[in-house]
Amino acid sequence: KASSCTGCGYNGQTCSVCGFTEIIGELIPPKGHSIVSVPSSCGLPGSEYCSDCMIMLSVSDVVVMDHNYDENGICTNCGAYSEQALSSVTTPSNIAGPSAQDALIIYVVIFAVVVVMVLIGMLWSKLKKRKEQSSV
Repeated sequence: KASSCTGCGYNGQTCSVCGFTEIIGELIPPKGHSIVSVPSSCGLPGSEYCSDCMIMLSVSDVVVMDHNYDENGICTNCGAYSEQALSSVTTPSNIAGPSAQDALIIYVVIFAVVVVMVLIGMLWSKLKKRKEQSSV
């Protein structure tokens, strides 16, 4: 068995028939965490985690509070858009929602599907009861 970040492993022999492991080998010391540092940015604290076991090891007290927006309104730290940049985005006027007739058709189809599902459930229940009664 290989060692993990915090647990020992061993290099004993394993039976190929039953899988029993004889611990006659040597203990392998824990390998330790593989630390990945994530810097703090835009209101989020920095952190360190292990890339092998994905455990959060620490969280920084230092927090960068403000975004650093470029001329297009995009934060150079995290890629977020400023409110000004978002408010300047326009949607095409030719995009329309469903008409009242389309909505009615959608509701009727959904209702029909629900009714069919209920009927199938009732039929399944009756068939199951008949099978149970006939096997007794």
